[in-house]
Amino acid sequence: MLAALFNKKSVWLTVLCVFAATILVYTITARSAAAATTTNYELEKIYLYDYHDTDDTVVISGSKIDSSMSQVVDWSTVRIRASVTNGYYDIEGANLDGKYYVVSLPNEYADLTIKILDKDGNLQKHYYLQLRRKAQGIESVIFSGNNFNYTFDSLVSNNVLTVPSWVDVLTMEVKQSSNDYIVQYNTKLSDNNTWDIDLPEAKPMPVYITVAPKDKPNNYTQYKIEIKRLSDEATAQGALSALKVTSGTDSYEMFPAFDPDVYNYYVMLPNNARSVSITPTLGNTGASISMDGVIVPSGKPSGNYTTSTSGNQVMVMVTDLNNQINVYTINLLRTTRSDGSDPALTNLRIKQGNSKNESSMMMQDTIPVFNRDVYEYELVMDSAYSFFSFRPSYVDSNCAAFLVVDKKMIPLSESGYSDPVQLSMDDKIFIRVFSADFKHYQDYNIETSARILDDNYLLDNLVLKVDNLPAKLSPGFSRTNYEYKASGDDDSKYYTITATASSKESTISVNNKTLVSGVESEQFIMGDSVTPIEVIVTAENGDTAKYKITLDRKGLVAGKVVLRIGKTSYVVNGVSKPLTAAPYISGGRTLVPVRVIAEALGASVNYNSEHKQITIKKDDERFYMEVGKNIEGFDSTPEIVNGTTFVPIRYVSEKLKCKCVFNSASKEVIISYALES
Repeated sequence: MLAALFNKKSVWLTVLCVFAATILVYTITARSAAAATTTNYELEKIYLYDYHDTDDTVVISGSKIDSSMSQVVDWSTVRIRASVTNGYYDIEGANLDGKYYVVSLPNEYADLTIKILDKDGNLQKHYYLQLRRKAQGIESVIFSGNNFNYTFDSLVSNNVLTVPSWVDVLTMEVKQSSNDYIVQYNTKLSDNNTWDIDLPEAKPMPVYITVAPKDKPNNYTQYKIEIKRLSDEATAQGALSALKVTSGTDSYEMFPAFDPDVYNYYVMLPNNARSVSITPTLGNTGASISMDGVIVPSGKPSGNYTTSTSGNQVMVMVTDLNNQINVYTINLLRTTRSDGSDPALTNLRIKQGNSKNESSMMMQDTIPVFNRDVYEYELVMDSAYSFFSFRPSYVDSNCAAFLVVDKKMIPLSESGYSDPVQLSMDDKIFIRVFSADFKHYQDYNIETSARILDDNYLLDNLVLKVDNLPAKLSPGFSRTNYEYKASGDDDSKYYTITATASSKESTISVNNKTLVSGVESEQFIMGDSVTPIEVIVTAENGDTAKYKITLDRKGLVAGKVVLRIGKTSYVVNGVSKPLTAAPYISGGRTLVPVRVIAEALGASVNYNSEHKQITIKKDDERFYMEVGKNIEGFDSTPEIVNGTTFVPIRYVSEKLKCKCVFNSASKEVIISYALES
């Protein structure tokens, strides 16, 4: 009976063990399956190496990793290695060579697919990478014209550029990677590698760029760019009803606000918006949308477009059922800064003329004279139509500004005047300034009008003196030039201004202190580094002009000669030179060797031994002294000591219009003289 019971217990024990084992296996399998479903497969980094020098490396990582990527390299053959999260990778389009994948870029590009596979070889994720080789000797090719800009940062043998119908002339600028190459456009050379290209009405136009090393002109490479200009009809069809630019959950304002009939936009992006997606929506059925040759569904976001701090463009092409095309250009500009919230101008310079010829344009003030805290201005024209160029100065060099005329945006730059734009009477325009972080903006409104302005608010002359010596203005003074630079040195203490108005009815102020026309001002103390000077002229009718001088300490306004009593050397503008004899004091006057000091001040010296007469001449100044005879009006006498002729230095300095100071503590004589302008 016990044996029977034992046998029954064994059976039940066996059943229980099998059941427990089944549950355990199921639990482990379920957990493994759950773990497998949550495995994260990502591309972390891409390492690109020069095949012949693996120390030369480009790393793509962080925000630059995207489902679709592009990279320009300098090398003809590239080694590639990747780092992935989980699994392993394979690169389609490249050959495996040891631990690297290798791809050749003779003069073209390579399209690669980076596949992430699990341990069983199943595809989990893929990324597209286009490698482009930098053109031989060419850094980039920039096309611009009539509110259109496009840059090729690399070239292949055949390239295509599509431009809107309103562009009839393109300026092409080829930026070289070094000065060791010769660049030609259709066999034509240019001193600055810039050419103007007239575009035909409809048919495509080929442009050939040839580049060759200077030392091997026959070893050239040729690149073709086919320029396709859209017809007027093409830009009047297939409109969009909406256009949005986003990055993640953030959306960005388009400038100007979207309008189906406006085809050119700017989007100012913060520093962290390294890529954006664009969502176009059709205004009617039966049309298609493409961006960079890729069809995009209406109302659906595109793939990501990498942004650049130097700016890049995305062209949205809308095609209707009649194959008519409309092109919307989106200019993307990403700031280099994450701070800087002041969207302000410190100055606005304007030129006006009756034609686009910039050399014939004259400076033009706004009314009132520009002030960063004033936002409403009048711009007076000479006639019903005039051409204007604008050049802003920013409170922060990382700001950006646009001139808006109707719905046309013209980018402005601190470095030069904009292309001339024609304005008519009663046009209302504005300049929009974006802060350095691109998060804020300020509009300066300008209204044009046509009325007669005389020039009685201008200056006829402007003279700056530093420590009583004339200082050179750069550029030289002109009635219609309002900005100048001048320099003092570390020892300069004060300056004066003499301003002469064109009209006796005008009033003048310097640094908010009234100045009499043609009369030298009081002495103003110089700042430690840069001293801003403002001279404002106000006409009887209230029109004003503001002349600005930036006075720094970067140079010499005056030359300096330093002599020390009892020392047989002297210093000219920091350079020590020997003296034939040492200066000394006689009767309370300092006497110095005449020939050395006169020549140091740029004068010529002649001594007549028969009459013991000394003649000193500089420019139109000529004067005489006799050894042993008192100088008329001066209580001192030239002397000869041990064969050297000595003269009183203060008398010679003042006759040569120099400033002479004696430092009793150091026993130094310091002579300052105006440098040649």
